[in-house]
Formats: sequence, structure tokens, C-alpha cells
Amino acid sequence: KHFSGAYFVTTSSYTNKAISKGHERGITLIDGTQLVDLMIQYKVGLEVKNELTFCLTPSLEFFD
Repeated sequence: KHFSGAYFVTTSSYTNKAISKGHERGITLIDGTQLVDLMIQYKVGLEVKNELTFCLTPSLEFFD
């Protein structure tokens, strides 16, 4: 799936003013919680730790 547009990503959160400005300018804001959810959903930077139980944890090697 491909998306087009302007995205601004943070590992933190946005102020209400930043959210308002982003909406005014058509910018999609992705905060830290949404980023983690997307990483889990698309299995980006994660690795299976236990073959018996599906358990995902961040893979720090991915970000090196």
C-alpha cells in the first residue's frame, strides 16, 4: 500500500497548537504511540522472541 502526502513523525507527542497547524496545512502527524502501533502492525524493526508464543519486541539492530 502506498500513501502520498506530507507526514511529520515524532517519538513524542504534539501540542494542540501543532495538531491544529498540521490539520490546517494538510500534514498528517504521527506521534510516538501511533508510530509504535504502525511498527507492530507492519512488523517493522521487530523480531519474534519466542517460537511458541507470538511476542514482538523492538529490534535495536534495525535502527543502527
